[in-house]
Amino acid sequence: MRIQLNDAEMKLAKHIAIERTKHNQSHNYSNKNQSGRNDLTIGTQGIEGELAVCKHFNLYPDLVTDKPQKHDIVIHGHTFDIKTTEKSHFLNVAHWKSNNPCDFYALVIKDKNNFTLAGHVSKEGLFDAQNLKQGERGLYWRIHKSKLTPFKGDL
Repeated sequence: MRIQLNDAEMKLAKHIAIERTKHNQSHNYSNKNQSGRNDLTIGTQGIEGELAVCKHFNLYPDLVTDKPQKHDIVIHGHTFDIKTTEKSHFLNVAHWKSNNPCDFYALVIKDKNNFTLAGHVSKEGLFDAQNLKQGERGLYWRIHKSKLTPFKGDL
């Protein structure tokens, strides 16, 4: 399932990412970034993926910038953590996220302003010992997109 964001939506994602990054830095929130990429780039890409999912499900996005959130989106009462990437066919989730998990984890693949909603997995499906990997920056959970449940029109 492919969703295209327009220029205004892409600018909105960057604005939210800038404001969240400023807030996090001003409050000395620890950076748990495992990719080594800069926070603003990761934040912008993540919010773009969230907006794509919201657009697909006709949901209002979370525009809060002044406090950390456990989840990105709520769909039919279920919390989702949206993971957006440009090059991976894997859903990767930091190990520490299993301490306070969302109900579901979703993979969105970005190509410029086009976003493919690859699918989702429950916390039980993701946090299985076979999916635990050791990376350069610590433990993380990893599952191939072929093992994800495809998004449907309304879940």
